[in-house]
Amino acid sequence: ESVVEFTPGAAGAACGVRLKSGTDLPCSLIVVGVGSSPNVEFLKGALRMAQGGFAVDASMRTSSPDVFAVGDVAAFPSQYGGAEVRCEHVDHARKSAAQAVKAAMGRSPAPYVYTPYFYSRVFEYSDAPIVFNFFGDDAGECQTSKRAEKSIGAVWAKDGKVV
Repeated sequence: ESVVEFTPGAAGAACGVRLKSGTDLPCSLIVVGVGSSPNVEFLKGALRMAQGGFAVDASMRTSSPDVFAVGDVAAFPSQYGGAEVRCEHVDHARKSAAQAVKAAMGRSPAPYVYTPYFYSRVFEYSDAPIVFNFFGDDAGECQTSKRAEKSIGAVWAKDGKVV
């Protein structure tokens, strides 16, 4: 059974969900979990969209002040120029969720700052793993550096800045 609609309450905040079957479920909190191909279609027109996800501010708040988005559905302001970016990584999912919880609890967290990264370990050719780390958005030129004996790091840079 899937959710097809949030049920608005008296002040406009969600107070329940409507299922595909037509069943209404009351609630005081809604948590939305989706995969790496964000399923955001059900809220098109209800929230501002960006980069294939929900546009959020530096507290993970969407265009609806009582709705937060985290993880791969959140298009957050990049620390490199402010453009909205999405990141499909478990580390970002955890950190953006922590940011949203702090904001939802009224703790006024510092703006979300996150450097996207990708890592991979290759085990096939040695007893010790070979580790690859890539930092930033892959929109610029890839620059590499040695990080340890069997590890390299890479950043994507554009106009002298990490993207």
